[in-house]
Order: sequence, then C-alpha cells, then structure tokens
Amino acid sequence: MNKTIFLLFLAISQSLMSQTIEELKVIRDSLESKRRDLIREATDMIETIDSLDNLMLYAKMKDKAIKSIVRSDGYIYEELYDSSKEIARVRRKDTVYVIKFKPYSNKYEVIHNHQIGYIKAKLVRPSKALKQIVQKTRTTNNYSSSLINSTTRKRRYTSRSYIRGPRGGCYYVNSNGNKTYVSRSMCN
Repeated sequence: MNKTIFLLFLAISQSLMSQTIEELKVIRDSLESKRRDLIREATDMIETIDSLDNLMLYAKMKDKAIKSIVRSDGYIYEELYDSSKEIARVRRKDTVYVIKFKPYSNKYEVIHNHQIGYIKAKLVRPSKALKQIVQKTRTTNNYSSSLINSTTRKRRYTSRSYIRGPRGGCYYVNSNGNKTYVSRSMCN
C-alpha cells in the first residue's frame, strides 16, 4: 500500500512537473520575444537620437556657413582628393552651404542635403563672403611659402644652392654634376 501511494504520488508529481516545465518554456519564449522587441525599440531610439544629433550639428554648421548658389551642374564628393566617391549631384542654382575653402585642391567643403562633402570651387557662384574666405585661406598659406622663399633667396646670394636630402643630409651639385655633402647647418 505504501508502495502504491508512493507510486501514485510520484506519477502525480511528474505530471505536475511536466506541466510546469511546459509552462516555463512558454514563459521563456514569451520573454525572449519581448526582449527582441525591446532591443529593436532601443535600436530605433538610438538611431533617432543619432539622427537628431546630426541634424543639430548640421544646423550649427549651417549657421556659421555661407549660403551659396551652384553655378553649373556637378558633383559633391565624399573625400577631398578622391573624385570617385560621389555623395550627390548638384544642379545649377542649387543651394550649398560653404564651410571652408581647401586651397591645395581648389575645393570648398560644403553641406548639401544634410551631408558634408567637397565641391570644386569653379562650380560655386563667387560672392563677396566666399572671396574673403578664399583670400584669408590663401594669405595664411602664403605666409609659410613666403618663409620658404625668403630662405631660398638667402641661398641665392651664395655661389651654391644647397639641397636637403631625403634622410636630412645637406649637399650641393658640383661642376662635375656630382653631389658634394656639407654640414647640415648649410641647409638651415
């Protein structure tokens, strides 16, 4: 009798336990589904916040930028020296916001359709403000080149022109066409 009661108790507890395990699996699946939904919502919120941050950044930059008109059709490029990565195509009379002038590439850094890129200077209609930016940029860059020219002018008064080699050595080319090395101070 004790054995029968024990077996009956064991059978009932196993059936109750199997129901509990099934219920736990259902609860686990439900929680995993809710977790995925929450992760998706959090990702969407982060993307929205990033988008708003970018819009605020563009708005701040636009406040400082110079509103300009495109003179003729062309492209805005993602990188300054790489013309293969186009961000956008601009048409004549489109509006761009000029941030900076890049003198070595003769391009403007611009904002167009919430993207920052580079456009050839000849494609943007010149205005007084743009000319001032270009002049200011070229003036600051000419300062360093004027220093280079003044040191070269000093060298011209001597009978030799000294050249600094790739490893820092200083030499001049003699009448035979050979390099004659001298003290590094001669190139300063």
